[in-house]
Amino acid sequence: MIYWLIGQPGSGKSTLARRLKEKLDSNNTPAIHLDGDDLRKIFEVPYTKENLTKEYRITQTKALQRFVAHIADQGINVVVSTVNPYKDIREEFKNSRKDIKEIYVTTDEVRGREHFHVKDFEMPKMNYIVIITHGKRKEDDTFEIFCSLLRRKVYVTTITADKCDDFCKAAGNVKTFDSLEEKEEWVKAELATKNYGEYPSVYVEEKEVI
Repeated sequence: MIYWLIGQPGSGKSTLARRLKEKLDSNNTPAIHLDGDDLRKIFEVPYTKENLTKEYRITQTKALQRFVAHIADQGINVVVSTVNPYKDIREEFKNSRKDIKEIYVTTDEVRGREHFHVKDFEMPKMNYIVIITHGKRKEDDTFEIFCSLLRRKVYVTTITADKCDDFCKAAGNVKTFDSLEEKEEWVKAELATKNYGEYPSVYVEEKEVI
């Protein structure tokens, strides 16, 4: 999965992203966190007039999108926290992926980073999870609300049988799906191509995960 948190500097997206990575790691679903400030340091991109133009931001965002897609396609969770200000660039990437959750993080509080705000930031209008980080709510409570909005149902299928290759026996042949239809298609294909014996056992468990 790709979890992409967008918003103006100082909105709280990096804090939420770091905590999300920690939670995913603790749930045995490790993640990589890519933060805008860290990426600037790694690639030595200073805050200059030339590096803050719309054209430059678009070029850098598209490059980051390709990098994120490359990591995610290898089965690794990616948590991204960047400003990502332009709607068309965000939507183009979103429409090319089925494994992305986008989160808009915003605040009305003054936090000392307002001079870094992107003046032409384009607000998301739909299909975004929105997290407001100002107010009297504690950080832990905000994070719990954040997690509750990310949770989704998945269907975990396990096939076991006497006749099963060594990999199947070692791994338990466990597969996770986002829908029962996807699960049924995989089970039919799996049973048709592998020799599990005459009466394989198929176990399905519904879980809620982030």
